[in-house]
Amino acid sequence: MLIIRIAENRKNVLLFECSSGIAIRNKANKYIDDTSWSYASDRKTGKNTNKCNIFVAEVIEEAGKTVPHRSVIFTGHLAKKN
Repeated sequence: MLIIRIAENRKNVLLFECSSGIAIRNKANKYIDDTSWSYASDRKTGKNTNKCNIFVAEVIEEAGKTVPHRSVIFTGHLAKKN
């Protein structure tokens, strides 16, 4: 069993378990030297942004597993419309 730790922040850590760690590893190895998720790449979040979490999620999904995605809910003054 492979356990992948994805740190959301210092207090909250999400543990993702899967029994097909070899499949995930093999998918990830296909992208060695690929710069699609590099800091300079414009993939999904634009240039000059970190994309390591996107790489991890996309590789896990490509291996046929489900990745839990957190939703962001704004409350208070951020949710108010002008």
